[in-house]
Amino acid sequence: MSYYQKQFIRNEFSDRLNVAVKNQVDVGTTKQKISQRIGVTRQALNGWLVGVSMPNQARMPIVAEKLGVSLAWLRDGTGDMLANKVFVDNNNADDDKSNGSGQKNDKFFINDSELSMIKSYRKLNSRERDIMLKMLFWLES
Repeated sequence: MSYYQKQFIRNEFSDRLNVAVKNQVDVGTTKQKISQRIGVTRQALNGWLVGVSMPNQARMPIVAEKLGVSLAWLRDGTGDMLANKVFVDNNNADDDKSNGSGQKNDKFFINDSELSMIKSYRKLNSRERDIMLKMLFWLES
């Protein structure tokens, strides 16, 4: 890969990273705090932001997670920017089921069809929501 191709990739990554960081800064988080959360120096983060360098592939998932964006979007611009994260609190669950990690509190990603279902559910009125929940409980049993 030529220098220009590598620089193009760094610039594209830098553009996406700047958008993700700006979203964090807009809600009151400083770049210093972001770099600490990611586990890098402020200078390293600045290098990524201006396109001088990029995080290695091992650190890329950490960067995406800490910024609340999807890894695919951050790495190569594919898919939605925002990670579809859901925090599930299983502490009050009737059983010990989790997503397989063995932990009671699990973070996991939802796929696009699940996100679409949630959005559709939220558009329903209260009567329709009750019907939908009854159908789901019926299907589950």
